[in-house]
Amino acid sequence: MRLNESYKELQDVVIQEYPAALRDKVIRYGTRVRFTMDGSPDDINIVSFGDNDFNKNRILYTSPLAKALLNHREGESYEATINGRTSRIQVEEVLTITDPELLPENKIALESDSNNQQLRGRVLDKNQEVNNG
Repeated sequence: MRLNESYKELQDVVIQEYPAALRDKVIRYGTRVRFTMDGSPDDINIVSFGDNDFNKNRILYTSPLAKALLNHREGESYEATINGRTSRIQVEEVLTITDPELLPENKIALESDSNNQQLRGRVLDKNQEVNNG
């Protein structure tokens, strides 16, 4: 990617913190999910670029598993095809992220706005839903 193209991409960046509270029990970017897949329990955090770490149960919101989980509700049971394999998923619990390394007060500000105020959060793709509720 050329430098000018990179600048254009950065103009479309949206900053969003992981949610501190959930209005509903829907799986979204920045949530912790306890679920079973084909009977095997799992507990993951759906995170953004730079925070993903499989060994710490953090998966990128664009990953196949995250895409299969997104927008489903706590208590929901459904089938999803992930990487060509159909699995049965039971969403047990949807929570806010509690991993201290991921909380905004423990992250360095990403940039400053024109009034030199600090903006904190995660960099999202310009097509990612932003929920300011």
